[in-house]
Amino acid sequence: FRFANVVDVNVRQFTKTQNELEPLHLALTAAEAEGKISSWKPSIKPRPQNGWDVPWTAEDDAAILKGIHKYGAGSWEAIKMDPALGLADKIHLKDKMKKPQPKHVQQRAEYLLKLIGGGGGVKREKKGGGDGGLKERKRVLDREKDRDRKRKERDEKKKEGGGGEKDEKEKEKKEKKKDISKKEHHHREKKDGGEKKNEKDTKESGLESFLNAIVINMATYGPALDDNKGKVFTECVNMMRPVHKYIKRLSSEDEKEKSKSVQRIGEHAREEMKKLKKRNPESNISKWYNYVWIFIAKFCSQEPMDLLISYRAVESKRETSHKHKEKNHHGKKDGKGMEKDGEKMKEKKK
Repeated sequence: FRFANVVDVNVRQFTKTQNELEPLHLALTAAEAEGKISSWKPSIKPRPQNGWDVPWTAEDDAAILKGIHKYGAGSWEAIKMDPALGLADKIHLKDKMKKPQPKHVQQRAEYLLKLIGGGGGVKREKKGGGDGGLKERKRVLDREKDRDRKRKERDEKKKEGGGGEKDEKEKEKKEKKKDISKKEHHHREKKDGGEKKNEKDTKESGLESFLNAIVINMATYGPALDDNKGKVFTECVNMMRPVHKYIKRLSSEDEKEKSKSVQRIGEHAREEMKKLKKRNPESNISKWYNYVWIFIAKFCSQEPMDLLISYRAVESKRETSHKHKEKNHHGKKDGKGMEKDGEKMKEKKK
């Protein structure tokens, strides 16, 4: 189906991925709540990982799963760069002849997620179903919350002296007033063009999310760019002409310059996908996003997926830095306000 009238979504694949990640999300959310995230290990017994050029342990499996929970599946560059995970020398090796490369890590991650979700025919250490008791634990927590809520309601009624029917009527009146005010607010939004703005924001956020989930498929889309006089190659040239100087700099040995170039190229590629979708809503965005990154990779020594992962890592770091700066900026403003208040107080005393 079409999500927010912007992108085509494969419901079956989306549901499958969500179901595979849900047990991991529940397990790590529970560990975070208990303050045990740093020592967390999955309650599974996976087969040992042999045949790689680096030693691989149960701690590395746990780190991979934590990285997926934090950055998302496929974000191997970001996972590698996180010092808390300790995988800098273990995944995404510079020597392309050595293992593991991203595809090997992806296979291991998929295998671990299947085990956590109850697949793979592996026996669990704990009883309570194929999910390691996670669903049962969630049901127990929900029941406890429900009991606490009902207990609080009873206590409040007792304090109020058992208002009974009057309390119920007052609640109904308040709820009706809220509904009326919500409807009036919604009506004003329509008049002011708020609805159009919301729709535009939804479309853009939907496309951004869709692009973040795309994986480059060389086998499917690579052959279309083998002919440098073909229609696809020519279209990619036209799309990426504004950033051709940054494409040339991808071969630079200066990491800062390379990082900046990747960021500019990635931003431009996203803008081109937005323009394409606006011109033709029926366009296959996934296909053209693959074409663009495969085209870019022809002018440097990196693989298309490696380039895309690098861009996502740079973008993630930029967003984190931006949020940190905003937080500091607000903190400074608050500090200045306190200083001014202090000065006013001193003047009054004088």
